Amino acid sequence: MTSDITTEKRENTKNRKRKRVNPATLIPAPMGPELLKKDDKLRSLTRAYVTAFSIIAFISILGHIVTAHITSRQRDNANVTFRITNIRSLVDEVSSQAATFHATGNSFDDTLLGGDISDLQQKFVEAEASGNDDIDRIFHDPRYQISKSMKIFVQHAQDIGRYERTGHPDKATAMLKALTDQQRILGLNLDQALRQYRTHVMEEIERAYDLQLYGVLVILLTLLLEMTFIFRPLVKNLAEYHRNILHLALTDMLTGINNRRAFMQLAHVGLAYYKRHKTPFALAMMDLDHFKSVNDTYGHKVGDLVLQHYTSLMKKTLRANDTLGRIGGEEFAIFLPQTTPEEALAVIERFRKCVATTPCPYKDADGAPQNLSYSSSFGIVAVTQGTWALDELIVKADEQLYKAKDGGRNCAIMTKI
Repeated sequence: MTSDITTEKRENTKNRKRKRVNPATLIPAPMGPELLKKDDKLRSLTRAYVTAFSIIAFISILGHIVTAHITSRQRDNANVTFRITNIRSLVDEVSSQAATFHATGNSFDDTLLGGDISDLQQKFVEAEASGNDDIDRIFHDPRYQISKSMKIFVQHAQDIGRYERTGHPDKATAMLKALTDQQRILGLNLDQALRQYRTHVMEEIERAYDLQLYGVLVILLTLLLEMTFIFRPLVKNLAEYHRNILHLALTDMLTGINNRRAFMQLAHVGLAYYKRHKTPFALAMMDLDHFKSVNDTYGHKVGDLVLQHYTSLMKKTLRANDTLGRIGGEEFAIFLPQTTPEEALAVIERFRKCVATTPCPYKDADGAPQNLSYSSSFGIVAVTQGTWALDELIVKADEQLYKAKDGGRNCAIMTKI
């Protein structure tokens, strides 16, 4: 370390104030706004997802209601059709039995007629008392007057039986004709009313089915839009977050190079390559000389600038396939793959000289630009044979680093194994 450290120390010791390092300052400036933008995007995606979910939920509930309505209308249709068809059959049965009793005058036929009339009245009363609004509308529709016609028809059938039993065949004949006419009118009205009712119900069910279809189309469209504008961006953002988290986990945020974890992982990969192909490699451990004096004299802010400056020189002078890593504090490591001992020493020496001859620019307390010279010591282990664990190599490189420091610093010492 040059003498300007001592000079600056005397000038700045009284005025310097120690400051705690704010972790936020270690994050590159562009990352803050980017993270905020991504948070805004996620909030927008969340709102869009909730909206889409609400639409799907609403349409699904509406579809359930429509399905329940269709089921109810189909059940009502079956009930109304069954009751009216049954009454229609009893009307024909009463008319046929009245004609038979008039023709035979048999008491047995009279009993059958009375039973049929009783069944017809009972079914009609049950239908009216069922509380079904559709039946009530059909029976009291002024176009058909079914309730009134039914009373007249039953009265005619009862009169035929009464006339036959009292010996008035002429009146019974006339009443049978009237009954036949009333049967035809009543039958036609029942048939027409049932047809119109069923047509109305089917149209209502068709509209409900159309509503269901529109609901399904809305759900499909919503899902398509959700997939396009929510899930795809969400997956993309999650992938970006994954990359960012992985980057944060493996990158030293001050210097931008691999942290200890990442360096160890990559060094293990390089060591495995050596074991397979038996190509030589080297591992270098280094730190900045008297770095504590830099922090104590100039403050941690300048110390951080020196570490960043040191890293930038490392990136410029070392080879592209060399693996760099900050192990902790001012300690760094380099893994040099497929490198002979001579090549490793030449690469490290080139970097050492670059550091020693390239001061770090900074601004003093008055804002004036200054330059701070510093140096670095290196310990190198060059591997050409044998099987070694990474921890063992780090220990050997550290041993050489200690020798470099004991030997006066600003030098590189290498051992070959």
